[in-house]
Amino acid sequence: MHKNMNKKQGITLLELILFMIIVGIALPPLLMVASIAVQNTITEEIILKTTNLAEEKMEEIKALSFDDITDSSGQFNGPFQDYSFSISVGCISPPDYENTHSCNITDNYKRVTVTVSNSIIPEIDSSLVTIISRR
Repeated sequence: MHKNMNKKQGITLLELILFMIIVGIALPPLLMVASIAVQNTITEEIILKTTNLAEEKMEEIKALSFDDITDSSGQFNGPFQDYSFSISVGCISPPDYENTHSCNITDNYKRVTVTVSNSIIPEIDSSLVTIISRR
């Protein structure tokens, strides 16, 4: 019966210090991994939003008449107020689809570039390019 009274209960100071050292070594890398995962998620979300907003703006442009398609820029509203767009329009002469020139009445093709950017991570933007012909 005397042996049962000598059994240890709880933890010693040495065990507590060793536990704190192990946690202190293991925790920072785990926190860095979590931080990187959160940053990547935010980046992917912004890329997805800028791309979707650019596609939406491009569809709006395609619905316009040929002569109404011009350069413009602006801010999105509501939940997308951190996002802005710019529309660049230049006329082209096929087969050269890259070089644009000022439009005149005889041009039948426009090269339209829609770029959507954001103020959250300014390095991220999305651009879409299309060719629109006179109908």
